[in-house]
Amino acid sequence: MKRIALLFIAIVLCLSLSACESPGTTNHAVVDYGSSVWYTKAEIESAIKVVMKEFKDLKSCDLLRIWYDEDKTNREYAYDQKSLNSPLRGVKRENLIVLLSDFHVGSAGSASGFSPDSTVTNFSWTLTRKSVNSPWVLYDAGYS
Repeated sequence: MKRIALLFIAIVLCLSLSACESPGTTNHAVVDYGSSVWYTKAEIESAIKVVMKEFKDLKSCDLLRIWYDEDKTNREYAYDQKSLNSPLRGVKRENLIVLLSDFHVGSAGSASGFSPDSTVTNFSWTLTRKSVNSPWVLYDAGYS
């Protein structure tokens, strides 16, 4: 009987600890498509959806804002094309997009590698695609 009680307590403890690391949330995020000479609103929206899906892997984080910044994308593209070691060298401009985001990290956010109870600003998400008819794929995320 003691073993069953201890097993039950262990299961309850594991479940309660895993509940603290809830998936990242995006449902209240403010979305800003910006303006672009390179992409349609639908293309930017498609890239944002990829990031929002990936964001759910950031435990205990709440996406506050996500936006497209054409200047940031232009700078990233120019840097990658000049860098001899960049895996993105040779990617066509229309197949690279950079999104920025701000998000809150909850008390269990250290599981995602961020400081708990903090706000992360200007976090960068770089996405690529094979052609204008291909889906966006997350290439990198972080500060750049």
